[in-house]
Order: sequence, then structure tokens, then C-alpha cells
Amino acid sequence: MPRRSLSYKLTLTLSLLLLPVMVAGGCRSNATFDSRLGNIVSPYRFSIFKWEVKALSQEIDEVFSDKDKATPDQARVVVDYFDIMSRINAEQQAIEAITSGIKSGDLSAHQDALDALEQQRDALTTQAERVLESQLRVTLNSLGIYNPLDSTLNLTSTFPPVKLRLQEPPKLLVVSPRGNISRLTTVTLNNNLSLDNISKLEDSVSGLDVSALVVDLGGIATYPSFVANRYGLRFALSTAVEEWLHQYFFFRPLGFRYGLESLGFHGPDYIATMNETLAGMVSHEVADIIYDTYYASFYPPVSSSGGDSAPPTFNFNSFMRNTRLTVDSMLAQGQITQAEAYMEQQRLILASHGYLIRKLNQAFFAFYGSYADQPGFENPIADNLKALRAKSATLAAFVEQASGFTNPDELARAAG
Repeated sequence: MPRRSLSYKLTLTLSLLLLPVMVAGGCRSNATFDSRLGNIVSPYRFSIFKWEVKALSQEIDEVFSDKDKATPDQARVVVDYFDIMSRINAEQQAIEAITSGIKSGDLSAHQDALDALEQQRDALTTQAERVLESQLRVTLNSLGIYNPLDSTLNLTSTFPPVKLRLQEPPKLLVVSPRGNISRLTTVTLNNNLSLDNISKLEDSVSGLDVSALVVDLGGIATYPSFVANRYGLRFALSTAVEEWLHQYFFFRPLGFRYGLESLGFHGPDYIATMNETLAGMVSHEVADIIYDTYYASFYPPVSSSGGDSAPPTFNFNSFMRNTRLTVDSMLAQGQITQAEAYMEQQRLILASHGYLIRKLNQAFFAFYGSYADQPGFENPIADNLKALRAKSATLAAFVEQASGFTNPDELARAAG
């Protein structure tokens, strides 16, 4: 394989210096609250800074090494990797079922099998990461997406360079005021917290007269990006694209304003919504192209059942939207306790229809409300982005135009 070019090394080195500012924790709460919250979360806090120092030192070593790069056509490595991850998930579930008394079995045999699979996974991880990085870079370039300044400087190098880590991201504590739905602050937590510890932590934080929820993350736009590896290949592809887009957007007007929030300069909530929704839309489109190009041949097509399926008797999306609207109305009238009781009632109704949500509260809507195309969110941003995409000649043109907006009014005018 050819040695990495100097331009690639300089570009990656520059990105290593610039991108860590995107992952600092920010908030808009007061010092007393921060101190009390910090004391509660201290035993569970995940240090992004320490992780970045270790990860970036590894990246710098690789930049100036003579290791060969992976190529996009090595898809078999990635397929094998996620096959192993599927088997790891099965063994972990079996172990949990045995230890909890749900079923009987040879715990030692399952643990031995898990240990062997984890060794196989670890042997493939680095190569799988490099293959995915290569596929993402080649696909973006084929779509005319190179870097945030490409239209101005006509550069054809990918920036930020695509770098990712296939591993479980930290969990996230989301804190919202009780009196309205908004992100007061967020804290990254260790990813190995037990459900018991999560519940105790949420209860302790709620004792500060706020709404709290610990959520799992699929990825984080650190540098390299966190990409969860336990949800399958298609999820990983979409997440890898989305986290790279957040890095890309940081150097565009929309993403830069979002990045300022990470440094504690909180702006309007629509900034987060526009960023997350745009990144999600584009990531699905690019991930589908990557899958069709490199992976579709490894998996049999999903066959349709044939015939017209009966319409669902329960509309989850409509239910969540109505719930959100009702909660907003109740909170606006100062009916905080009643709104919280109503959300618990709605959670139980969801459970009766097979939708198991551990906790439905203000923090839940504050977190998932950043994605305008998600259930429970009533906002025209997603519709306007879809309309603008339909009008755009290419995906690259759509990305450049949409990431240049800094408020929904600009987006609405362009979409109309």
C-alpha cells in the first residue's frame, strides 16, 4: 500500500488540535446547582477529556507511522466483526438470564464462550474501524462532500478526516427543569452503570427539584467518534456518518453555534434541533449508499409478507405528539405535579401496547426533542429540511445550504 501523503497527515493533525473543543460539557445552570449536581454524579462521571487524550495520542502515533491503510473493498472484515458482536450479545443475554434466575444453564460454558468471542472481536476491531473509515470517506467524496470550505477553496481533501472507534459510548444524564421542557445540562457517565445505580442516581438528581433521565447513546462526535458496536451494521453505518457530519458542521455557521453550546454559551433550542435533524437525515441517505455498495451482497434481501397489512390499531407517533402537547400546556399553566402524574399514566398506557419506556418525564422530551423527526416532537424543521432536500440538485448542495442557516426562518424561506 502507498505511504500516507503529507497532506493527509497535516490535515489529520490539524483536526486533532481543533476538534476536542466540541466535546466539552456545557450548561446554563447556576454555580450552586452545578456544585450539588457534581457531588452526586462524581462517582459515575465519564471523563471525555481523559478519553480524548488517550485516543488522540493513538491517532497521532498512527498519523506518523508507516502502517498500511485499509481499503473499502475489505467489507468481509466488517461483516465478520458484526457477526461476532451479534454472538456476543446473545451470550451476554444468556448469562444475564441465568444469573437473574430467569432460566437455567451452564454459566461457566457461556462465560468461556463470551471470553473467546471477545478475543476474536478485539483482534478485528482496528481493521474494521479502518475499513469503515475508508468506505465513508470514499462515499462522501463520490457525493461531492469533502470539507466545509470546499465550495470556497475548491479543495478535494476530506476534512475532518474520518476517524471512529467501535465501542460502547458513555451514557448521558439529561437534566431538565421541572417547569418546562429544555436541556438544563447534560453529564457523560460510565457506560457500565447498573440499572439499580441509574435509578438511584436519577432519584438523587431529581432531589434538586429538576427532572433527570439517564439515556444510552448510539454515538458521540468526539474525535475520533464514538460509534456503538452492539446494535448491528446498519446502525453503526448511520451513526458513523452522523457523528462525522457533526464534526463537519462545526466548521459551518449552524454547527459552530451548536459547538458554542458545548462551551457553555447556550443559544435557542432550535439550534440543537436543526443540527440533529439535519445530521440524521443526511446520515441515513449516505449510510444506505454505503450499505448498498459494500454490504448488500452479504445479506439476503428482506422478503415482504405480501398482501396489504392491517393498519395499526395504536399510533405511537400520534400518541407521543399528543402527550408532548398536553404536557407543554400543563407546564405553561404551572401544573407541574399534574403533568408528571399524566406522563406516568401515559407511560403505563404505552407499556400496555408493548412500548416499554423506563421513564417518561421532562428530561425524556428534552433529550428526544432535539430530533424534529422523532415521535413526540411537533416542529416544522424536519418538514422544511425534507422540502429543501427535494429541491436540491445534489446531496452536497443540500448539506452546504442547510448547514449555512442559523435559524428556522432562513430554512423555511429556502424550503418554500
